[in-house]
Formats: sequence, C-alpha cells, structure tokens
Amino acid sequence: MVQRNGVTKRKPEDGSDQGASSSSGPHSPKSNSRKLQKKASGKQKRLSKQAAQEKVQSSIRNKMFFAVIAYIVIGGLAVYWFGLPKPKDLPPEVEAEILGSYPHEISEDDIPKGFYEDKKRPTVGIEQNDKNSKNGKQQEGSEAKSAETPRNAAGGIGAEAFEMHRDFEEHLQTGFRLKSNLGTKWKKLKITKNNSSKTQIFIMDNFLSEVECNGLMRAHVRHVTSHRSSDPITCFSGVESLRQHLQEHGFRKMSRSMSELDFIPGTSCLNDTMSSRVGKNLPWSYSTSFYPGESKFSAQFDRRVSELTGLDPRNGGKFQVTSYPQGVGYKGHHDCTVDSPDKRDRFATVLVYLEDVQDGGETVFPDLGVKVRPKKGRALLWNNMDSDGNCDPYSFHKAAIVNSGRKYILQRWYYYQNFPALGKRMPQPALPQRQELTARVSCDDYQFGSCRWYDEWNYDHLTSYNQVKHKLR
Repeated sequence: MVQRNGVTKRKPEDGSDQGASSSSGPHSPKSNSRKLQKKASGKQKRLSKQAAQEKVQSSIRNKMFFAVIAYIVIGGLAVYWFGLPKPKDLPPEVEAEILGSYPHEISEDDIPKGFYEDKKRPTVGIEQNDKNSKNGKQQEGSEAKSAETPRNAAGGIGAEAFEMHRDFEEHLQTGFRLKSNLGTKWKKLKITKNNSSKTQIFIMDNFLSEVECNGLMRAHVRHVTSHRSSDPITCFSGVESLRQHLQEHGFRKMSRSMSELDFIPGTSCLNDTMSSRVGKNLPWSYSTSFYPGESKFSAQFDRRVSELTGLDPRNGGKFQVTSYPQGVGYKGHHDCTVDSPDKRDRFATVLVYLEDVQDGGETVFPDLGVKVRPKKGRALLWNNMDSDGNCDPYSFHKAAIVNSGRKYILQRWYYYQNFPALGKRMPQPALPQRQELTARVSCDDYQFGSCRWYDEWNYDHLTSYNQVKHKLR
C-alpha cells in the first residue's frame, strides 16, 4: 500500500491488468496480438507454399508415370509388330509406283506349260541313252537327238529346261562395266589384306532416292506384319545344328532335350509346338521377296543396275528386302560355294542400304580389311567369283550386329551362268502342311550362318530334295 496526498493506493503487482493495459508499452495486448497474427500469417504462407510445391511435384510425378506407361505400351505394341518401325507414309500414287503388285501371287498362266505336271516326262540325254544301250534297243536317230541336246556352261544337260523355256538365252556374267550416275562415280574401296584376292568392292551414294527407300521399307513392314497371324515354322539343317543355335543363346537345357522326333516327317522343320517354343528364344532377321516384272520399280532397278554396273538382268535373281532388328546380325559366309564346279553361282552382289543405322550393322569383309557403314541410299557392289567362274574364298563377309536402331537393305544376286528358273517365282511345296501366310524361319548350318525369317517357301527343307540336291545339274 502507498499513501500519497492523503490517498491510499494499492501498488500494482507484476502481471496485473493495470501493468498490461498500457497501449504504448512493448508488452501491450495489441502488440502481442499483432505478433501472433503475423506469425500465424507467415506460417500459413509457408504451408500454402509447401502445398503448392507438393501439388506441382505430384503433377510432375503423375505426368512422368503416365509417360512411362505410354512408353511401355508403345514399346509393347512395337514388339508385337515384330519391332518394325513404320517408315514415312507415301502418297498413294508413289506407293503404287514403287510397290506395284508386291507381294505377288503367281497364277497358273504365269507357269510354263508342263513345268509342274506330276506326269513323268520322257528322259532325254545321257540316262536314256545308257538305258537303251544296256537293253540293246537304242532307236534310230537317238545319236542325232543326243547331239542336238543343249548343254550348259557347267557341262550339264538342259534339254527339258530349254524345251519349257524356249525364250531362254544363256549368258555368262564375267565382270563389271562401271559408269557414273548424274556425276556421282563409283568409289573403289581399298583392300588392305590379301591383295591377291580377285574380289573388288565399290560403293555409290544416292543410288536410290529417299522416296524409293521409304517405299521399299514400307512394303517390307506391311508384308511382314501380314504374316503375324500364326507363328513361323522353324527349320534347321539338322538336330545338331539346332542344338548349337540354342546353346549359343543360352538355352543349353532345351538343346539337350531336342531330338529327331521334334521334326516334321520328311522335313528338317520343327513341328508347330516346338517351332513356337524355339522361335521365342532365337533372334532372326526378316526377308521379303519380289521378282522381276512384278512391279514398275523392279524394271527401273533392273535398268539402273545394268546401266551403272554392266550386270545383265538375265543373270539377276529375285529382289530381297531384309531388316535386322536391334541385337541381330548375320554370321560370316560366302555368297558363292568355294571349290564348286557348278558355274550357276552368285558372281556378284548388289546391296543398297535403305536407312541409316545409329550404331552397328556394318557390312564387314574380315579377310580383306574392309568395313562399310550403312547410309540411306548407298549402294554396295562386289564380286564373289573371278572372271572364270571360281568362287573367291576371300569374298567372305558378315553383317555386324545392330547395336542401336534397325537396319534395312535391298539385295540382289547376279549369277555367273544363268539358268531358266532364275529370277522366276516358283510354286511353293505343300510340305509341311501349314496355314496360309505361315512364314518360314530358316537357320543355316550353325558354323556358316544365322537364322532368317522368310515370307516364301523353297525346297531346301525337304529331306528328299537334299538327298539328291548334289546330283542335280
């Protein structure tokens, strides 16, 4: 208590209402309230900012998630479509000009009369003469008839072939006659190893235009995808080669379980079940074919090659468009048969790259020290045989594995000695029985090649054909 001027007053205690009621003091209620409000406001702003950041981050995460899902889906669709990217679309008139009737379905009218009849034809030539001589019944005039029998350059008898193909002209392809194309010349590549080799290698850029390259790739992709309704049938040269192919790709356990019982009788092809099972574990390239006269482009390419290389269309085989997915190449091999007396063999190879390859996919000649990089429109030309028709062992080459991207090529072989069936589409064998548009995967003898998908069937997989193949002339 304090007494002043006769009035007694109570001394305020610390923290009393009177001490806190001063509006001008640093600890006044209004001052504290403002601080609390400011603090709360700052906290609210921080929370709002944090919430906004989290919202942005969440949005980014969602977008990334959907992008990954879309990438996986698109990738899955690409794999489902055999991993084949679609080349650029072309106007209808350009597509029709390049593709024509590709793929072509042969009709009976295209087949020479009697060529595929099952009836046995009279034997002409050496076998008939020997038979008649043994029986002592050789007919008059047979010697004259035998003398008139045309013989091919390899020494074989070709009477029946000439009879069925009266317009056939025999021709030997013994070399090149190179010319420039609109100022662009062939470049001869330097051989750095085995200079005694008769093989010569040339390249020419812009041999095909971008439109032509895109059209051929488009045709190839379209044709491959048209065969995807069923798994291809896989064929091998034998069970041992099959086992080696499987072992190379890490399927040793499966390779040990394979036997002759897994093959379709009369063929070197696996049955449907084993074809599907094995096919899922082996990589391969894809090849689709078209033939001379089946499209306007085939005639244009024929003329272009003839004018710029001197290779005669009469000696040309079918056209093949081949693609190599990522991780796939083709082992070292020859395009001709070394030490073979048969002159009906591949004298020269013309190969045109239809697309750039990001990494890998080179054409390599290891025995000559030459490597060629794929470039869109670039033509690669080399001879496999010398001017006398002998296969050069140094022409050995391989397709390097594609490390990134996809490789597309157009390829055609030109033979030293032509023959009537060369460059003609033949009816396909009925064996093995298969659904329409079932493709064939053929795996070469393990040490000489790789596996390749084909849109057509030949006779190499038939046991009976291979037993007599070496006797055919």
